[in-house]
Parts: sequence; structure tokens; C-alpha cells
Amino acid sequence: MRKLLAFFLLLGMSASAQVAINIDNSAPDPSAMLDIKSTNRGFLAPRMSEAQRNAIVTPAAGLVVFQTNSSPGLYINSGTPELPSWNLVGSNSGYWQSSGSDIYYNLGKVGIGTSTPNASLSVSNTSLQGIATAGSFQIGPSDTYNLVCDNNEVQARNNGTGSTLYLQYWGGNIDLCSSGGTSGFYGPVNMYSNLTAYGRIGIKTNPNYDLDINSTSYTAANIYSPYNGGTTTQVIAGGTTAGTWAFYAYATTLGFAAYFSGNIYCTGSYLPSDEKLKDNIQPMKNSLDKIMQLDVVTYNYNTTGFPELNLPTDRQIGFTAQNLESAFPELVKLNPPKKEQPVEFKAVNYTGLIPVLTEAIQEQQSLIEKMQMKIDELEKIINSQH
Repeated sequence: MRKLLAFFLLLGMSASAQVAINIDNSAPDPSAMLDIKSTNRGFLAPRMSEAQRNAIVTPAAGLVVFQTNSSPGLYINSGTPELPSWNLVGSNSGYWQSSGSDIYYNLGKVGIGTSTPNASLSVSNTSLQGIATAGSFQIGPSDTYNLVCDNNEVQARNNGTGSTLYLQYWGGNIDLCSSGGTSGFYGPVNMYSNLTAYGRIGIKTNPNYDLDINSTSYTAANIYSPYNGGTTTQVIAGGTTAGTWAFYAYATTLGFAAYFSGNIYCTGSYLPSDEKLKDNIQPMKNSLDKIMQLDVVTYNYNTTGFPELNLPTDRQIGFTAQNLESAFPELVKLNPPKKEQPVEFKAVNYTGLIPVLTEAIQEQQSLIEKMQMKIDELEKIINSQH
């Protein structure tokens, strides 16, 4: 008890209605009931979790606590004891006044037109815009025509009943484009002229199929397209039974069936190799000599010189197409320039090297076996002389 009394005496507490805690015996500020002064220590507020803070019964307005979890910091009750509103000191939460603005903040939720929001943002109104039921967003008064959006649909309603949702009801095209209000070459999506109302979609054509695309000859990515001059891909998809294709791509003599800028991952890969599909079958010879002509190199792609190819930036291992072509021209293909990709370059079929390496290993194994036979004969001669 003596130590406690001495401690308070040293702090210089005043005996008036105001209290000053300091070591220089200065009087409290006239505007403060409690004036704490220190240059090397701070004020330590009660520490508690968010659940403990929310469990305080009828907290007084202005009550201060330090929350230790879930956005920790100093919190102040800016609401009332009956309707507390805890705000993190130094944040922008709850700093507006509800009077005159009809905007309320309560327990981390914002209400517009309601002082008891039940979601992160609750809007209550009966005029032009408002909230419908169960989290739906409603545009238009609830008793006449309106548009309602909920978690999985957009619907047009007439006094709460179902109504048809139209896009461009009075005719004309539906354009999805980047700017300017027109569908042009540089628009991300161009859709128009769906003239046949049979549940079909036509893109730049009057559709004859469920999805019919009329593309140009040099950028053809067609689905049931009448054009044959496409230089990139054609796609036919459908069916789940054996003998059907989920994805089918083909190309003419020039060009590739598919071109991907990036890595390709798959769980399996097969190439047609049935003997009945092949003519002029000849055994391969001298693969080992040709393999010895190849130069294995490490390299980086010239990404700055050819940015349109989106080449990888990491270090690579392989052959140059020119070096591989000198020994195995069948494994190198020229990619001609196109309007959308005006770069001509040679590509390499690394998978085609597998049978070449197989034959080279067989040649090498044959040489090893012949050498082993000679070694065995020499060992017999040496052993016979001892």
C-alpha cells in the first residue's frame, strides 16, 4: 500500500475534479478530465478479441478497446449502447452522418435507405431502383415493369411475373465491340444478321446450323463453314459415343492444323501408324552417322525481334532447324508467312527423332556386340598362351 501511494504521489495526480498523470507535476489541460503525459510510455487500452468486443453489453458511445484479431487495432463505438457501431480508428469506416444522407453503417454493413442492413450493401427503395427479395437487384418499381438480377439469372418481370427479356426488341443488329458503336475488324466480338428465327446463331451470315460462322479466307476458324480456303483451323465437335470426335482439326498441304502460342498439356497422345496406312516402307540405315552430324545447343529465343510469336523466355535445349535439316530434312517444316503473322520460320519435329534414335541405338548395339566378340576371341588367345 505504501508503494502504491508513493507511486501516485510521484505521478502528480491533482486532487481536483480533473486528473493529471505525469512526473513534472503539471496541471491537467482545462478541457480534459484525464490528462496523461509521458515521453517514453503510452496508453494501453483494454485488449480483447472481436467476439469479446461484440459481447460487451450495451457499450457506451465513445467506448474504446483494442481488438487483437481480424483487422486488429483501436476501435471506438460510434453508435449507441442499443445499436453499437464499432469503427477502426484511422479508417474511413462510418465517418458519414446518417442525418440528411439516409446512409447508415452498422456492424461492417452499409445500408442505403435502411438503418438495419442485412448484407454488405443493402439498398431499400420503392422508386426507380431498389432491392427485391433474397439478394436480388431490381431496376424499376416492384409493382410494374422491372429488371431483376440475382445469383444466377437476369430476368425481365411485369409486376413480379415472368416476362420476355429482349435484346434490341425493335430489330437491327446486336453489336459487341470495343468502341464506336460499330462491329469492325478490331472489335473483340462481331455478331450480326441473325435473320432466321429457328434457335440458330449466325455470325456474319444467315445461319443454316445451330452455330454458323462466315469467316474470311485468311483467318478461318470455322464451325460448319462453307469456305475451304481457311489456312488455320476448322472445328467439328460433338458426340460422346465411340467413333466420334470432341475436337477435330485439319489443314491443307500448306500450313498447320493447329498453332498454339504457349505450352500444351495432355494426358495422352497417339499418331496414326497402322501398316495398312503406309506405302513405300523402307528400313532406315546409317542413323548413327547422321546423329553424329547434329549439334546439340542451348539457347534463348529472340523475343524482342519477334514479339508477335510470344516465344518463351527461359533457357532452351535442342537443335537449330538448319542443322537438323542437313541430316534429316523430313523433320523440318517451313511455316510460311500469313497476313495475321507475317514471319516465315522453320519448325522442328522433335518427336520424329525417336525412331531415328532407336535405329541409331540398334546400330551402336550391333557394333558393341561385334567388338565384344573380338574381345572374347582375344581373351581366349591370351589365355591359351599361359
